Amino acid sequence: MAEFRGPVRALTSFWYYRDIDMAGIVSMLTEDGVPPTLVADSGAFSAYTAGADVTPALYGAWLDQWPDLFDYAITLDVINDPDASMRSHLECQQAIGRQLVPVVHYGEPVETLERYYALGHRLIALGGLALRDMYSEGKRLRWLIPVFRWVEQHPDVRIHGLGIGAFKQMWKLPWWSVDATSWASGTAYGLTAIFDPERGEMKRYNRADAVSHKERPARLLRQRGVDPSVLAGSYVRAWSGAVGADSYRRAERWIKQRRGPISPPDDPAVTIRVDDGTGLRIHLATWSGDIGQLVGATDALSRGGMEKRWIPVS
Repeated sequence: MAEFRGPVRALTSFWYYRDIDMAGIVSMLTEDGVPPTLVADSGAFSAYTAGADVTPALYGAWLDQWPDLFDYAITLDVINDPDASMRSHLECQQAIGRQLVPVVHYGEPVETLERYYALGHRLIALGGLALRDMYSEGKRLRWLIPVFRWVEQHPDVRIHGLGIGAFKQMWKLPWWSVDATSWASGTAYGLTAIFDPERGEMKRYNRADAVSHKERPARLLRQRGVDPSVLAGSYVRAWSGAVGADSYRRAERWIKQRRGPISPPDDPAVTIRVDDGTGLRIHLATWSGDIGQLVGATDALSRGGMEKRWIPVS
């Protein structure tokens, strides 16, 4: 019997998917009859950088358009202003008419978590951690460790990490769920994320490493039935994204096997649509332009949709 890979997990933002048929996305990402688990995000920061604005009404209308697709939705937040972020969250919930997942940002005091906890939230997102140029890993951990100590004192709370792409951070801390762009972020530069289960590490290899059959990445690719030479072909970006997506799914299973599953939060904002033991749940953050890579990952690495580039697996 084939190994159960778990559902495809993705984070989809309103800003990028507002005009996309989400039912079609679900259909494309369904593997062996198992639908994907999707998380909704407003994409407000991306909209802001494009000179646009995401309002609660627009975000809410999109969520209402697809009421049965998302396991949960992240609120509209305000960076670097906890009080304004709280007001935005409450206004957004009231306008949309449903409970959303609040966001606490890097550097905010633990008391901010207490405020959301007092409002009944049991799933809380941590944001502002993806700005690597601004915050070193050490600084991030000095903030994260007290946060997770607070979580230990509130065992009914679960944490979602926004933009947590570093494998070490996923492994070191007991996240219930995270999202990451790093599965595909290097593909435009010829970099492929490959998970190594023997060493327990995620590394990015360039095309030359794999194509030249450098021992370790080439062996890891062959173990998955992938000919390393695909990373030199005309579909290199699609294959790189497919391998990266598969690697993060493997990393999720690797962490679960060693840490054990984390039960879901008892939170009205959360609906578990696929029961697979829940956390850790690694969602591949996507925008409409790269969803094809994620679809390609399900085809190429589970259904053999690119079988001409496959090699037998011993």
